[in-house]
Amino acid sequence: MYALQTGYRVRCIVRRSAAIDFIKSGPSVQPYLDLIEYAVVPNNAVEGAYDEAVAGADYVVHIAGAWPMPNLDPDKDIYWPYINSTKGLIEAGNKSQTVKRMVFTQAGAGLVDSEDGDTLGRRMDRVLNGTSLPSFSPVQLNVLC
Repeated sequence: MYALQTGYRVRCIVRRSAAIDFIKSGPSVQPYLDLIEYAVVPNNAVEGAYDEAVAGADYVVHIAGAWPMPNLDPDKDIYWPYINSTKGLIEAGNKSQTVKRMVFTQAGAGLVDSEDGDTLGRRMDRVLNGTSLPSFSPVQLNVLC
């Protein structure tokens, strides 16, 4: 919202076109609808997925992430797609020759117990005190921006 409030144009990348109407219906974006454009990237983990969506952008702020649920495999459905998507976004920024800065945030999904999909934090103590650890090992990414 801050980018819109300060006059920046925002290109919002979504995975499903149905999300566009949902975003447009939000009361907080109503004054800024003319500053928002949209790009649909249905499979953000494939090579080149973000190339067109990022082209011409000055800045990229990534504010999404998969939320662990009991039916999702932590490695196959969350970790590796997130890594591949992040790498793809960085590569698209490099290809664009216009992106000056990229910021990556996470929706807090990394702090949620993937065994039970607790999204309300009622059992967050199991995650924070180490009694419930993810089943994957992080890898070292060597990426130049």
